[in-house]
This record gives sequence, C-alpha cells and structure tokens, in this order.
Amino acid sequence: MDFQKFNWIRTRDGSPTLWHNGEGAAFRSQKGAFTESLCAFVRPALEAAQGAHAPELRVVEFGLGPGTNWALWHLSALALSKLGSPLTSSYTAIEKDPESFELGYALWLESLPLLTSFVSAEWDSEISESEARDCLEDARTKLRIVSSLEQLVSCPVESTPANVWFHDPFGFDINPSAYQTEQLTKLKGLIAPTGRAYSYACNSPFQKALRASGFDVATPETGNMGLKRERLEFWPSLG
Repeated sequence: MDFQKFNWIRTRDGSPTLWHNGEGAAFRSQKGAFTESLCAFVRPALEAAQGAHAPELRVVEFGLGPGTNWALWHLSALALSKLGSPLTSSYTAIEKDPESFELGYALWLESLPLLTSFVSAEWDSEISESEARDCLEDARTKLRIVSSLEQLVSCPVESTPANVWFHDPFGFDINPSAYQTEQLTKLKGLIAPTGRAYSYACNSPFQKALRASGFDVATPETGNMGLKRERLEFWPSLG
C-alpha cells in the first residue's frame, strides 16, 4: 500500500482529516471534519430515523474515505442507545481506494479520547473509551466495502435499497461524474421509497441533475455557523 499519497491535517474544530496529495483536496471540510460529518450526515439521518421509529436501518455511503461518517455514525448510535433509543444498522460503503479507510480506522482507534469527547458532548450522552473501541471494532467486522457503484448494483444482497444514503464522494470539481445525471439515475433503485440521501454538496448543477434523475431535493441549513450555510437531502420522487 502506498500511504505516501495521504497526509493527516487538523481542521478548524480540532478534528483530523486526510489530505489527498494527488488530488490536492481534503476528504472532509477544513472548516471542521467532525462538525461537517455530524451536521450534514449523521445527525439528520439519525434524527429522521428516530422520528420514523425505524430501529433497523440499511446505510450505504458513496465515498467512504477515512471513515469519518462511519465512525461518528456508530458512536452516535451507541450514545443514543444509552439514552434509551436503540438502533441497529448495516453499513455498506462504495470506495475504490480503501487504503484511506485503513489509515482512518487506525487513527480512530488511536483517537478515542477525541471521538468520545465530541460524540458525548453532541448527544449529551457519555460513552467511555472502552465502549467506543468495542463499538468500532465490532462495526469494522461487519462493514462491507465494494469498489464501485456498478459492483453494488450487480450484487443482489448489497443492492437492497438503503434507508440512509450518504452521498460523499470527492467534491463536485474533483469527481464530477458522481454528481451528474448519468450516475445519479443508477441510484433510483438503490434508495428505498421512504429512504433519504444526504450530501454536503448542494450546488445548482447537482440539484438540477438530481431532479432530472427523478429525485426531490431539499437544502436545509447545516445549523452551524462555522460551516457553509446549507446541506442537501434528496429522495426518490413519488411524482
């Protein structure tokens, strides 16, 4: 594995993210890696699941990277379970370069004080470092990674429609095909009719491509002044 193509950087909220030297880009927002992950992906998805009383979810992430969403998803679910809101989920990721996740997973296990402090404060539910380690190690054994959207579609088990879809490949400028109609139309059968997809990208061309691909779109506020103002949600149109 060639790990020289990655460097860890510290973002504005004190949390780390990987920098891809070849692409000249960070995997998460430099305004705050953990903050972006929680505000744009994890919190809205978990709150929607609680509101829908859905104890079991199928989560698919398009663009796993170092696994920031993955780690915060599982630790947040642990924190909520301690508040009396248990939730189980399966997690499948589309990632053509899993080396970034291997680096990320190693760092998350080394950074348990930072992770547990962040998650405990955000959900007002204390989780210990030992609980967090057990949680992530168990989640790692169950994580399924496929290399492409096409591989996901071709596998009947993995292509079961997702309740939660994290659309998080590299940004629009670096990976434009992931935000264009040709690719997005492939998602129609991969997101459940009542499912919801989440993205930090919310530019006009992306929204236009989603609508052309048969999705409805909303741009709620992120709720954090340190991030950009809006995030994006989309779901299969019933019209």
